[in-house]
Amino acid sequence: MSGAIDQAALTAADHILNVEDYMEQQEETSLLTILPPCNRKANKIQDVYQLERLAPDDFLAQLQESADTLLCGQDLGPKNTLLFREMMENARHEEKYKNQLRLACLALLVKHLLVFIDLRDPMLRDFMKGRIMEDSCKGVISWIMQEYTVKQKNFISKTRKDEDRALCLSLILAFISSRYELSVSTLLQSVPVNRDRLNLLMRVIGATYSSATHSFVLKLPLAKYSQSLKKSKRQKKR
Repeated sequence: MSGAIDQAALTAADHILNVEDYMEQQEETSLLTILPPCNRKANKIQDVYQLERLAPDDFLAQLQESADTLLCGQDLGPKNTLLFREMMENARHEEKYKNQLRLACLALLVKHLLVFIDLRDPMLRDFMKGRIMEDSCKGVISWIMQEYTVKQKNFISKTRKDEDRALCLSLILAFISSRYELSVSTLLQSVPVNRDRLNLLMRVIGATYSSATHSFVLKLPLAKYSQSLKKSKRQKKR
């Protein structure tokens, strides 16, 4: 009798573990939907998130005039984030001007995205009309509004998932600009997100935290979100 009870207990425990694994897989699958197009099985880190797929040159071209002005020495001004300043500095360090221009355009695209993410719904219409950002790009704003907002009659809104999708793209573009390493301090000063949410999004992206440099590093093999989730759950159970 006791043997049957023990077997039933083991079966129940296995069932619970299977359910937990299933829920973790479902959560991971759901979180991965906030990522832009990517190849997580790529053999090179630059092939995981390909710039030409995320921000093609013909799309970035609409930012080139502003980017060129910045590269020619225009003062960045006190209102720009530390991340934007660092991305512009990365651009200036490129040897070829076309690469400088591309990275400067990336910095401007990330700037547009982060301003958008930080807005509450009532301000989205002003953003759409170019009233929030100085020297904003109409084409980029139009794309952001189409990609990351929902329109219902005269009301415009964005969901938490929309914000996370825009934020993941911003972080990935910043990684590409900075040769796949981003300072935690810079991000916390520049990105409208708390540390816990930043940690989560970085794990989804595949980045690893380096305590030696206090930075996130995007490298192969990519960090696995599910492993981090299981580890945190085990710590909570203790």
